[in-house]
Amino acid sequence: MQIEKVFLIPLAPETQRRLYELGLIDMDRALHGQGYLERRFPCHSDEAKAFEESLTAQGVDYWVRDERHFTHKELRCARALHLDSFHQRPEKALPTLSTEWDWSEACMECMRVPSQVGVLEVRAEQTGGRSLIRGRRGEILVTEKIARRMIADGISGCLLQEVRVESETPGASPPYYQVVPTHTLPQLASPPTRFGVTDDFCHRCGLGGLFLESMLYLACDDRELQDINITRELFGEGASLSPEVILSPRFYNLLVSCGVQLDEPEPVLFV
Repeated sequence: MQIEKVFLIPLAPETQRRLYELGLIDMDRALHGQGYLERRFPCHSDEAKAFEESLTAQGVDYWVRDERHFTHKELRCARALHLDSFHQRPEKALPTLSTEWDWSEACMECMRVPSQVGVLEVRAEQTGGRSLIRGRRGEILVTEKIARRMIADGISGCLLQEVRVESETPGASPPYYQVVPTHTLPQLASPPTRFGVTDDFCHRCGLGGLFLESMLYLACDDRELQDINITRELFGEGASLSPEVILSPRFYNLLVSCGVQLDEPEPVLFV
């Protein structure tokens, strides 16, 4: 495993001059900057330490996270795999609609989280032809090819539900199916699992405002896992609130064999 320390610096108007003086952006970007500036260093390196010290000295706001990279051997030997969270890449999340939500079990203080009781609806033009898609609430959508393979291979821990695909152009739209997880894991072992907590955390239900700062650790027997599992904890903020997804190697290999490009899944560790 290799670990990179990733710095994200918002290109806010009040910080652009400081970033320019540090030599991190040129004048053109300082004048028209938007979004974030990203810098990566080997974790625990002198370069990462010096960079963080320079940002702190200049009073520049930033976020920092550790990003882990695993070899094919490490992934093949894993007893379970954590599917890359779309919260880290919100631009890849597909906007979805549902015909009906059930709020009866939602927290009375923060109104998290409604249960989906209607059929998801997506726009064909927004799917990009991807084989596996994450929705903005963490929904998992797969193509008919993958759904048929899942049924044939007896993939456990989920139900398959048809998705309504609408298109603004004539012609049939490719069908998608929603993978609805049915197996919720016990509480994550913490420590060693580390969480980040924001002001959006609800002290009544304990949901929302949580972000992962480490790998996932489970205090259970891996034989208790299904092919698809979700954490009891929910992560993210606002409408993107959802559990993390943990896959068996069998289902991971099925997705890869169907051509799905997964963004660096992580092995799950057991304590």
